[in-house]
Amino acid sequence: MKKLSLLVLAAATALAMPAQAATVVNQAPIFNGTTGYFAGNVEGLGNFASNFGFNVGTRPGTVGASITSISVSAAKAIADLTVSLNGTTYPITSMASVGNNFVYKFGGFSQTVPAGNQTLIVRGSAAAYSSSFATTVGFTPAVPEPASWALMIGGFALVGGMARRRNMANLVTVAA
Repeated sequence: MKKLSLLVLAAATALAMPAQAATVVNQAPIFNGTTGYFAGNVEGLGNFASNFGFNVGTRPGTVGASITSISVSAAKAIADLTVSLNGTTYPITSMASVGNNFVYKFGGFSQTVPAGNQTLIVRGSAAAYSSSFATTVGFTPAVPEPASWALMIGGFALVGGMARRRNMANLVTVAA
């Protein structure tokens, strides 16, 4: 009975301990309206999430992004690396080794976004005390749809027709 109570106490203590979390030191994000760069250094072991916000202005469009992470070995690479843009998650699974010391994970995606503020979240699990990631973002505003073009051209035609009619009325008055 004593052993059983010690076992239950040990299990309860293990479950009550908080999960280990890594911290991310973000570099100053840069976004100029069409391109941007977001990066962070992961310090410690465990899960992490790093948020970046940026604004694409008043027009909707498409955001294309690529991410690269670097670690000192495959065993110490960032596990479960994902990037989320406005709630849509993209797993980053491609991996390549460079020489004997570094491992890169890389991936990319493209997503249509509304005008205004966007949120990019990088998540993963650090298996080494020092890993890093970098994300490059590009924004392309949407091209107006054909119906919008037709409406705009029709508006210009109406304004031109009104100007011509006004000009013709002035000519008739002068001739009389």
